[in-house]
Amino acid sequence: MAGDKPTNDELDTAIVKVGNNGFEPTKATYSNITDTSAIMTGNKTDYYGTVKLNFTKA
Repeated sequence: MAGDKPTNDELDTAIVKVGNNGFEPTKATYSNITDTSAIMTGNKTDYYGTVKLNFTKA
C-alpha cells in the first residue's frame, strides 16, 4: 500500500498475487476500505455475494 488505505487497484493486485489468477477486477467492487480490511462484492452476474478481505501492510 502506498498510502494509509489500499486503492482498488492495489486490492485487485493483491487478490491475484495470493493465487486467484482467474480473478477479473471489473466484475467486483470494494467498499468499507480501511487500513486492514475491505468488503468485496460481486457484480451478481459472474461473481455472487460478498467477501471480507483482511490484510496487513508489509
